[in-house]
Amino acid sequence: MRIAIYGAAGSIGTRVATEALSRGHTVTGIVRRESQIGLLPRGVIGRLGDATDAEEIANLSRDQDVVIGAPGLRLAANRISSKPPGHFSPALPRPAPVCF
Repeated sequence: MRIAIYGAAGSIGTRVATEALSRGHTVTGIVRRESQIGLLPRGVIGRLGDATDAEEIANLSRDQDVVIGAPGLRLAANRISSKPPGHFSPALPRPAPVCF
């Protein structure tokens, strides 16, 4: 399968990417900063992307079979704390299954 992983340079994302590679999958690691591309496990295709941009997620996941989100704790905490109580984001158009 072709698997895209947001946050692939982080502690969880790196483990997921390494496991996917060991199972023979093609892995694309999507990171926020160019400096993080060098932190990706060997064999992972590096791409720049923003997990908070719905249009960018749709574009980068278009040719993927699975998209996995492994955002860092800081990003996850900011997304939760910045939403008003009871707020739910609308569903994003997803060309591939997405695990966030």
